Amino acid sequence: MAFLQCTCGSMLKGIQFSRLVSTNGEFRIVKYESGFGMSLEEWSQLDASTQWLNNLNEGVYCISCNGPINLDQAESDTLLDKRIPGVYAKEFNSSHIVEQLEKLKEKERSEIFVQKIPARSSRYGQIEGNLPVELSEALNRMNISSLYTHQAETYNAVRKQNDVVLVTQTASGKTLSYNLPVLHGLIENSNAKALYLFPTKALADDQVEQLYRWTEEHGTESDSEIDSWFERFITLGNNKIHYGRYDGDTQLSSRNRLIKDGRILFTNPDMIHHSLLKHFADRGRQYAHIKEFLENLKFIVIDEMHLYRGAFGTHVSMVLRRLRKVCEELGNNNIRFILCSATIDRPDLVAKDLTGLNNFKVIDNDGSMQKERSVVFWNPGETLGTGQRKAPLTDALAITEDILVQDKKVIRSIVFQGSRLQGKVTAKYMKDILRKVLKLPRERVNGLKLTGFYNGMLSVEERKAVIDSIKKNEVHVVLATNALEVGIDIGELSFALLIGYPGSKAAFSQQIGRVGRNGEGVSVMIVEDEPLQQYYMNNPELFLEKPPEVVRIDPRNKQLLLLHLSYLEKELSRTLTTEDVFWFVEDEEYARKLKQQIICEDESSDRCNLRSGSSVLYKVLSTRNREVLFEGIDEWTAFRDFHKDAIHWNANEKAYRVDAINKNSLQILLTPLNGEIEYYTQSIFKDTIDINESEKVLEIQDLLVFTGILDIRRNVFSYQKTYFASRQQEKVNLESPLSTIFQSEGMWISIPSIITDKLKTDYEDKLDGAIRAAEHVLLSIIPDSIICDGKDVSSFSGVSLANFNNRPIIGFYGDQSGGMGTTLAIAEHLQRIIKNGLLLLQKCSCKGGCPSCIQYPGKDNDNLSKAGAQLVLQSLLEVAWPKPEEEIICR
Repeated sequence: MAFLQCTCGSMLKGIQFSRLVSTNGEFRIVKYESGFGMSLEEWSQLDASTQWLNNLNEGVYCISCNGPINLDQAESDTLLDKRIPGVYAKEFNSSHIVEQLEKLKEKERSEIFVQKIPARSSRYGQIEGNLPVELSEALNRMNISSLYTHQAETYNAVRKQNDVVLVTQTASGKTLSYNLPVLHGLIENSNAKALYLFPTKALADDQVEQLYRWTEEHGTESDSEIDSWFERFITLGNNKIHYGRYDGDTQLSSRNRLIKDGRILFTNPDMIHHSLLKHFADRGRQYAHIKEFLENLKFIVIDEMHLYRGAFGTHVSMVLRRLRKVCEELGNNNIRFILCSATIDRPDLVAKDLTGLNNFKVIDNDGSMQKERSVVFWNPGETLGTGQRKAPLTDALAITEDILVQDKKVIRSIVFQGSRLQGKVTAKYMKDILRKVLKLPRERVNGLKLTGFYNGMLSVEERKAVIDSIKKNEVHVVLATNALEVGIDIGELSFALLIGYPGSKAAFSQQIGRVGRNGEGVSVMIVEDEPLQQYYMNNPELFLEKPPEVVRIDPRNKQLLLLHLSYLEKELSRTLTTEDVFWFVEDEEYARKLKQQIICEDESSDRCNLRSGSSVLYKVLSTRNREVLFEGIDEWTAFRDFHKDAIHWNANEKAYRVDAINKNSLQILLTPLNGEIEYYTQSIFKDTIDINESEKVLEIQDLLVFTGILDIRRNVFSYQKTYFASRQQEKVNLESPLSTIFQSEGMWISIPSIITDKLKTDYEDKLDGAIRAAEHVLLSIIPDSIICDGKDVSSFSGVSLANFNNRPIIGFYGDQSGGMGTTLAIAEHLQRIIKNGLLLLQKCSCKGGCPSCIQYPGKDNDNLSKAGAQLVLQSLLEVAWPKPEEEIICR
């Protein structure tokens, strides 16, 4: 019989039941529609009205009589459940997975260290006073009967008008910690507004959904113009709270409605700078609504505080001071700040530097429950016959093949990579391996299937597509960068794969915290053949027990202060006073000097890019239809990633090749490619360095330590092709090299003659190799003390550098997109960094130096001297800090 005809006479409609994805079973309605053929609704969990299916076999049943429907072949083919099942959290057995990893270790000749993190019970706190009935009922609807200690403490502190820094582990319920007091404030004061700031658009995605859980009524967005991706309403009693995304992707109509009527705006610092404050300064059409919003702004929530570092963090610190000053000018000087952070050193100090406010209350009494988890450190073995350690990606793919598929089900996993390019490359490799293990034809996994790459550079439609594919069980492995650009709450994640150390213990803790929320979890960190990572592999207990790292920004940076003060002058529509400048700096003399040097910026041009020191921004277009693919790409990123013939592709695997980069029009043209991508590209560049200005921060004998501003000329002269199939590499020179000049904060050590004389005596033929080896070790060990990554800091050294008075030098500087405050922190904590570098050398068992101690990826590793490097570092400690128990801060 055809047309879903049942023996009872009913036809054209049925209910399909499947246990392929969920052991509890799922259903969907299937029906014939005139002129369209058969339509299939989305799969849903069984509810009270469909529980009768639970005792039946998989199949299609009649909605009228609940009897089975016999399908013809065409209908059977159409209704075949082609989804790829995943392993649910409750099915995941961490001990079994660790056993499999132990076996795989032998096969791959790798080393592993396993640390079990025991389960932890919940601890609850009490709120002071009574919650509004509307909020109590909302908590009951969400099955929340008690608050964790940190949630209750945050609520109580905010209600007492305290500014708060909340420091707890990932998945501890931080979102509820700030939503509860903010919603109370908005119910209490019908005019009150709130800003929720996230470092990237992608990180806000899940938080928009989390807030919607509070509502009494769902689907109240009756206006057909309203896109629920951008705008939502939550109903709490008689309160209807309008909220939504206010970012660069938000449609203009939604932006206008949100700024006029929105109570909570989910946004980022860029939008405060480029839109909210700029439109306020312009006194244009939106001025009255923005003015009203800022007059009534009562809460500012800043999530992921520890990610605000370097140039970006420094810019944001000044944007927040401008925002506070504009609000104060409007008579609003009562705004509560709630900041959330991973575990870092002195979070109260970071909060002060970021906001300009004192007296933050630190809440770190984490009361959340934790399931048992296992953390595995994985060190790839050597490639046979080469003596070289395998690349982490090689073992990551072996783990994908042997571990991620269990009984034809894919373990729901998250994979972290160092960059967007590496993430896209890994997603492609992993998909192909999983497809082969599952024995699926290639066409079954085209597009967003099995693996999905998620980051802040994706368009709204691409981010929606990834989230939708995860919900539909089409994507089981999510790939993200170490910048944690994934803003999806996937409670069913059971396995995390960290390809390389993410740069800090804070980031490591956050990444492994993504798994095991609803069951047991396993996290594997595959270390690279790089000194710091090998040091941690050889001393995992030291890593797991090490103190939190330092996060630094530079809110006193003169160049950026003058720029932001000029913006503030426009926003206030008056000449700034010295008292206004005090909002930015506390030093009275420095404030007066800055006031005298303010030059009002021409607001006809775009405002500066917060994420770079560059004011030059490129637009990326497709040659096919002039479609804008990206905007706001700073010059260095443009030259690095979009040089001539570079390959780029998006989340849906649509590939492009760079056709041209036009420095005059600031446009980059990409040509769409047909067929499968054969290779990917990575640029190769070189820096030359000169001193612009310097300040001596330490002088002992003729050992000198300087901080200052360096002039950097960066040349992209070639690129490397890596072929997917063979993994062979090919270097290609650019016909027209690209060059950019930028200034950066730096610090450098002028090595005293007493040390170079020792080196000449013992290692005369390897003087340069000893200094370069010491440079590599220090560069490797910096992230052990200061939160930064490879893009934040670069290093240089030499026996006699002409631009540095022909002295022997070891130095560090920030890249164009980072480094502000970081190099100052290096100078401040130099003793600790040198001590740890020396310890790294001493702990390495090699004789003459290896990738685990003095060899650094991408650096000149020829003719290095391990013994010479050891002498350099030991001598620096003896000269500068003769009393080792005393830590001297260089300022």
